[in-house]
Amino acid sequence: MSITMTELAKYLHLSQSTVSRALNHKDEGRMKPALARRIREEARKAGYQPNHAAATLRTGVSNLIGVSLPSPRNLRNAELTAALHHEIIARGFLPFFAFHEKKEEQKEKISSLLSLNPAGLITIEPKAVPDVPGLPVVGYYYHDERFDLLQLDMQETVRQILAHLQKRNHRKIAVIGLRGDVRYPFLFESLADYGMLCPESCQILFTGDFPPGGVLFDRLLAQTEKEARPTAILVHNDPLALAIMRRIHEHGYSVPEDFSVIGNEDIALAKESVPALTTVRYETPEILARKMVAMLLERRVHPEQPLQRILIQPELVIRESCTMV
Repeated sequence: MSITMTELAKYLHLSQSTVSRALNHKDEGRMKPALARRIREEARKAGYQPNHAAATLRTGVSNLIGVSLPSPRNLRNAELTAALHHEIIARGFLPFFAFHEKKEEQKEKISSLLSLNPAGLITIEPKAVPDVPGLPVVGYYYHDERFDLLQLDMQETVRQILAHLQKRNHRKIAVIGLRGDVRYPFLFESLADYGMLCPESCQILFTGDFPPGGVLFDRLLAQTEKEARPTAILVHNDPLALAIMRRIHEHGYSVPEDFSVIGNEDIALAKESVPALTTVRYETPEILARKMVAMLLERRVHPEQPLQRILIQPELVIRESCTMV
């Protein structure tokens, strides 16, 4: 049988309000961190379970934090989902995930989340949030002037990739990715600075759902003559890059001898592929989750403070899939 908060307070010889503050993570600046940690640890060992339904009835706001992300079929999204789940629970809240397979589903999924009166919302697409959501919102990746934002520095990502390719004498590259992504306008504008070309025939940009990597590589081959093909391919994310590498080998070509390949996101499998994938690493999913949840909870406590903009810096992880030409 689980212990109640009253029983826990009596056991610890503390007031119920002190125990409540620690268990609801409202202890910062109000008690010693060591005491808050002790209360939470003793609650865990005693099997304390908070009554979220009672709290919702009392405050009118649920103890849920809503999270709207693309399908976890993408391994990076799966890693981020696991990290957010752990971090939200560690902060005394309950996560409620709404995944969308297609972009047009986002508004409907976010609307469903908001109907639960969550304590806050984390979303990759803040523009799908109503004008006045009435709760804290943290955007991830895509920009929105209304909300706090955790954004990846994609311009720096482009600079590091192009500098790396320039050192390895690549002059013609291909891009395979999602049309309208924030990094591509800057990429195309920067090519001349590094002495590179990416002809229209080498721009394999799609809208909507991600097509299979093999289909996209086949399209690149169909649009380019053998003697005019690119020596390097920049791919939207790692899962797509791994699928394209497989297709390259199925056609009898080699990576990196015939095509160098660079991914994005540094998923766990990137270093396990053969050859190991050169890609871009940002922070770990655990650190990203910690930053997003912290921003959200700070906004709950200080709704009047200026909007936060945290820019995450990239690191090009050089492995075996990119070589000299």
